[in-house]
Amino acid sequence: MVIDPYLWILIIFVLACTAVVLLFLLAIVILRYLSYTNEERFRHLDSEWENIFLKYIAGELTMEETIPHFSSGVKYSWLRRFFQPYLETLNGEDFERTKDLCRETGMINHYQRMVIYGNAPDKAIAARILGSLRCRMSISERIILLESRNPIIVQAAAQGLAVSGELETFSRVAKALLNNTFFTYEGSTEILAAYGREICKPITEMLEEVLQKPALLENSQGEKKPKKTHQRNKIPVGVYVSTMVDLLGHYRYSEALPLLNDLLEIADEEITVHILKAFVRIGEVPKNFGVTPFLNHRYWVVRNFAAQTCRISKDPEVIPMLEKLLEDRNWWVRYHSALSLLSFGREGYEVLERRTAASSGTVSDIGSYILERGVKT
Repeated sequence: MVIDPYLWILIIFVLACTAVVLLFLLAIVILRYLSYTNEERFRHLDSEWENIFLKYIAGELTMEETIPHFSSGVKYSWLRRFFQPYLETLNGEDFERTKDLCRETGMINHYQRMVIYGNAPDKAIAARILGSLRCRMSISERIILLESRNPIIVQAAAQGLAVSGELETFSRVAKALLNNTFFTYEGSTEILAAYGREICKPITEMLEEVLQKPALLENSQGEKKPKKTHQRNKIPVGVYVSTMVDLLGHYRYSEALPLLNDLLEIADEEITVHILKAFVRIGEVPKNFGVTPFLNHRYWVVRNFAAQTCRISKDPEVIPMLEKLLEDRNWWVRYHSALSLLSFGREGYEVLERRTAASSGTVSDIGSYILERGVKT
């Protein structure tokens, strides 16, 4: 019996495809098995290392007694996974002892080489761990990474430098985050906050310079954060100022209140929102702060935060304006106006109770919502 040659070709093709699929499945099984065994090995070492490390930190073991447990055929990626949580939480002598141990294992030298010669993912990993190690010798290499076109590398380098706490890198890191990544104000602020409260003084100096040269701010009004990572050094001054104001609010830096009050005079809507939000976070408003223009502002977000500042200033003259805002078209403005009225004690409570009983629709709804639920200010 002669088999059709085309049938042979089909059979061979099917067998070849089956063999390829089986090879892929075999490769997946092998990789999963290797991953599993590696993870099990790390977990075993992690438990063993923790006991040794805690004794070392407590002074029960010397460096010479500790090193052999961390340096005999161990992967640097495992050492990084083990040490990084300690490096990010410890301070003082405990941190220095941990850093010394990392140095003796060769981990610092390994990642210093990686941050220069590694591929993109390796550089990102190296920049992050070197930051956790507060390694000053690698600062120049990590600053170079801030110019990368890869936002992942920029992010890792920025996070590493921020954790290092080297104030001289703050300005460059801030501009890199805002220019060369897709981070929002909140994301950039969270990373920059790792520098610590010491950044507040240089921030106020920068804002004073903007205040002295209002044209810098006026020329940038209406511009938004660049969306593409290749738009270097295009960050509008307004975006930078908003982020710096957020940081002052994050640290509740009350020393900057007079400066922020002066900045309101030249601020656009976006910066105004961030300044009012900073007042709320600080829990204090500047002397001579006039809230009236902001309670009457056309932008509802400004009215919203202005209403919140009334709970801080406790100026009874704003009660009629807060009562009027109970009719605002935006729910959040009505909500915070009602809360602010309650903060004035009996007088504010009676206004809210009276308007709730005498009104219908939005005023009655928000008043009932606050009064019935006993929302606290």
